[in-house]
Amino acid sequence: MLKFKRVWWFLSLALLGLVLSACGRLPAVSYPGLVADGQTVYMANAQFVYAIDLNTGTEQWRYPQKAEGGRMFYAPPALAGDMLVVADYSLPGAVTGLSLSGQEMWRFNGATGHFIAAPVVTGDLILAANADYALYALSLDGSLRWKFATDGALWASPATDGQRAYLPSMDHKLYAVDLMTGKSVWTYDLGAAALFQPTLAEDGTLYITSLSNEVVALNSLDGSLKWKKAINARLWTQATLVDGKLYIGDMNGVAHILSATDGTELETIALEQDGSGVVGAPAVLQDGLVFALQKADSVRGGKLVKLSFADSRKVILFTMPEDGKFYNGPMAAADVLMIGIVNGKTPLIATNLNGNQIWSFQPAK
Repeated sequence: MLKFKRVWWFLSLALLGLVLSACGRLPAVSYPGLVADGQTVYMANAQFVYAIDLNTGTEQWRYPQKAEGGRMFYAPPALAGDMLVVADYSLPGAVTGLSLSGQEMWRFNGATGHFIAAPVVTGDLILAANADYALYALSLDGSLRWKFATDGALWASPATDGQRAYLPSMDHKLYAVDLMTGKSVWTYDLGAAALFQPTLAEDGTLYITSLSNEVVALNSLDGSLKWKKAINARLWTQATLVDGKLYIGDMNGVAHILSATDGTELETIALEQDGSGVVGAPAVLQDGLVFALQKADSVRGGKLVKLSFADSRKVILFTMPEDGKFYNGPMAAADVLMIGIVNGKTPLIATNLNGNQIWSFQPAK
């Protein structure tokens, strides 16, 4: 019963906007969505998208310049060469192409629901999954190429190999969609909803976590099952693949290391034993993974914990010094670790790779 309450504490707050949308209101909380290039981190949060200097944490620009009624952002933007692609939570949601100086280049308004998932750019195509049950494929100028309909809301981004999109849906299915035609290639029934993007290996294996607390490995060619592994705790994370091993953090604060070949559990490591659970996907560093952990019953208590690849040694890198919560994993860019914060004094904190805070971002009023 306690495990059930814990996962639904995160689920209800992080996706509160979907509940409030039935009343035609904006979500009460927004968790920051991040993407970075060499010198800049782009953050979607509340009513703006920000460009922030990676080294100093200073604001370079924001979009829109003034808040627009009904627009809300939190899905991570996507970089497409010299363009930033953002999807907003307004109803109906829009996909917008911005120059890297923050100027709007085009806007796609063809969806009828909220954009919750991050857009994905592959080649000359933008893939935008919407809560109206449809995946929209756009050209880089924002024009619609095709639309693929499912039987459930889309809250997770698709994975892609450049030929197909692998799309999780709240109808419990994973769809393989041909990128040229927008037609279904195969469908696999996961038995439960999936809230995170699948992980695609070089050998064509797809790994996906679901709300049935399972990790599923599929052949991306035909959707056939390779193996399935049940985890004895709730999952709010994406499977991370490194050197033939899958790393999955659970809501009990435990990291599971599985063989990518057959799902055998190689090692189980308690990252923290204070009631914290792993949220979001970990950041991958050269020598280890950094997980975000958050207590379900505390306003404060978020931690970043590093797990070494070499010897599975764990180190608490950072403990959040202020009120607020982690709903998502950290992001690494260059030598900087960044973590978005919900309902805190600042929406974004950055540390070095040793966990020492180097800046925090507070938007100018």
